[in-house]
Amino acid sequence: MRKKGKKAVLYALAQKGVDRELVESILEEQEDARDEYELAKSAAFAKLGTPHRLDEKEYRRAAGFLTRKGFGSSEIRRALEEYQDSADEES
Repeated sequence: MRKKGKKAVLYALAQKGVDRELVESILEEQEDARDEYELAKSAAFAKLGTPHRLDEKEYRRAAGFLTRKGFGSSEIRRALEEYQDSADEES
């Protein structure tokens, strides 16, 4: 399964003509089972590989990647902090 945030799912289905209210209601029902932060973290680890400290350019690129996947800024920030904390723990 591709890792995408709620915004990306809403946009993709709207492009296919699916009613936005229907999609939102279904996503709300599934929200408990689908943790945006965990999906963002998983996508970050998959994209960036072995945890390491990110320089500013890498951080911006990773944040842009996750933004394009439809994740919100708070989930992105938490996911990238977790990624970098993992690098510190491995050192």
